[in-house]
Amino acid sequence: MRPPSPRRRARALVAALALLPLAACATGTGAATREAAPSTSAPVTSSLVVADPAAAAVHAYALPGHELLGTLDGLAVHEHAGFVQLEDGRLLAAGQEPAELVALTVTADGPQVVARTPLPGAAVHIAVDPDEGLAAVSTSSTTEGEGAITLVDLDSLEPRGTLDVATTEPGVVLAGGAVLHRDGAEQGTVALYPADVAVGADGPVEPTASAPTGAWAHGEAVVDGHLLQATDAGLERFHVARDHLDAEPTVPWSADGADWGRAYYLRVVGSTSPRVWSYVRDQTADAWGEWRNDVWVLAPDADAAERRPLGTGLAFRFAVGGHRVLFARMHPDGYSAHVVDAAPGSPTFLDTLRTVPLPTPSGAPAADADADAVWSSPGRPIAALTPDGATGYVSRGGDGVVDVLDVEAGTVTGTIDVPTPLDGGGYLVVARSGEALVDLLGR
Repeated sequence: MRPPSPRRRARALVAALALLPLAACATGTGAATREAAPSTSAPVTSSLVVADPAAAAVHAYALPGHELLGTLDGLAVHEHAGFVQLEDGRLLAAGQEPAELVALTVTADGPQVVARTPLPGAAVHIAVDPDEGLAAVSTSSTTEGEGAITLVDLDSLEPRGTLDVATTEPGVVLAGGAVLHRDGAEQGTVALYPADVAVGADGPVEPTASAPTGAWAHGEAVVDGHLLQATDAGLERFHVARDHLDAEPTVPWSADGADWGRAYYLRVVGSTSPRVWSYVRDQTADAWGEWRNDVWVLAPDADAAERRPLGTGLAFRFAVGGHRVLFARMHPDGYSAHVVDAAPGSPTFLDTLRTVPLPTPSGAPAADADADAVWSSPGRPIAALTPDGATGYVSRGGDGVVDVLDVEAGTVTGTIDVPTPLDGGGYLVVARSGEALVDLLGR
């Protein structure tokens, strides 16, 4: 018998450690806790969660009063993987050092870690499938071209299996009773593994089906058993079943007379008639203030999208709430928030209803900054919305401030002072319970 591989030995050690008694919460040391001490307070129904990965802290604020409920120290959330809001109120996120998947709740005592499981590498994406009772995390490896997909029980976060995958940048989706791995390479692929095959796996497994994809796939969505992903070619679509994968027509990024740019980030908006929302960017101009951005939206079963101008500069991740979508946009002439109508059937659907001037962070990039400096700027803004779409939040990265917006009035009505600087904008989400999942991937 061959000795176990280093990866398998590491997994065995991780599994053994997971069974040891869990340590009490460490504070301020950067060491993540194994499990939070039980809270005597009941979870709150709605709160603003502000993660500061650079400071390894997670803060929670009561809504609507914005009082600080508490801070969880020692948890650096992977910004790229984002949060998944579960119907029971828990938030799933991936932590760094140690690499782990955590479930958070917010109580009157602040954010609490209620469960966690180790990961074999740095998290890239998180996906969930409530029907299968599974969550999945794709991770990258220190060895170039290698990665893994870790499956966990959605209720307990106990490990259910790990797939080793060859990958440039691993994406993961759970859909149609299958686990899907997206390799975001120049000549990428999407591979399908039946969930009952993936559960219990420990190492490489041959996919049941696979298909080539366009270049540099980055960003996925699931709508009615279909995988949607953004590539250079457009929005690629696949019908997913437990044991097969069928390619469908690709939707081009060009629409409404505009043929520039591509998208990298997808969100599903609306539960009764779900649409895929994104934004396309043309980043070819040398001056970052001249980068172009459009809102891009695809209706169910449509083969052509709709686009609307969003403005120049850098528009990043956006927030969804009620019938509104909130973008925060950086520009050398000033920052702004854009309130976009997301109500199908509205006469102003897809129009920017309000453009709200925002205070410029002290660490905003200069007009002549190069692309790397813009992306790594401490002054990058991140947006969040309350579920009714009435109140917006935009971080003032580097200054430790969150600006509070009255969405309908289009005004900044106040600020929240955060205990940590929020370099890079941090990550904001309004945590709530009792809402069925629409997006099944971390945002």
